[in-house]
Amino acid sequence: MGNDYLAQTVKPEEAELEYLAKAVFSENAMGGRNAWLADANVFINRLDEGGYGKDLQSVIKKSSSAVRTNSKQWQIANNQNDMNFVERLVFSKIKESLRPLLTEDRVDNTKGATFFENVDKFGNPNWIDEVEETVKIGRHTYFKPKTKFKPESALAKVTKPTFGEAFAAARKAGKKTFMWNGEKKTTKLRGE
Repeated sequence: MGNDYLAQTVKPEEAELEYLAKAVFSENAMGGRNAWLADANVFINRLDEGGYGKDLQSVIKKSSSAVRTNSKQWQIANNQNDMNFVERLVFSKIKESLRPLLTEDRVDNTKGATFFENVDKFGNPNWIDEVEETVKIGRHTYFKPKTKFKPESALAKVTKPTFGEAFAAARKAGKKTFMWNGEKKTTKLRGE
């Protein structure tokens, strides 16, 4: 984390690119160039829309499920020394693909989307009635609001529970298993 601060003071645009590349790697590493650009465009569109954060890093921290949940992919992106050869190569390609997005010549391949979801894997999100589909690229479907609405209310619907919150809710409901981050989890405590 200390290195992030140093990078921001020396070259803020490089630190922004690095953070954006980490988020895209975490969300969609195997998606390919068009998918990487699309995911990154959503974060940039959220920044442009306002209400999601004052800078790109705060937008990503607030709205990327991979970052908020400290997913395995996010952990790999943050500790690049532990990346294998393929992961380093993919991260490098993501970063170079995203570089033009931080210029005035940015092309938005999502048609203004501010949300994305893997609906094939996770189904329609609970905010589906408030948005319209703009495009599907790879495994993600991209959406934008049907009408102008407050990003804070939309993010409240997008925010997924932490593992602890999901675990507690499942146990309280008497469930033996529950889904979290696309994986089936048990409600058993250690020793049970």
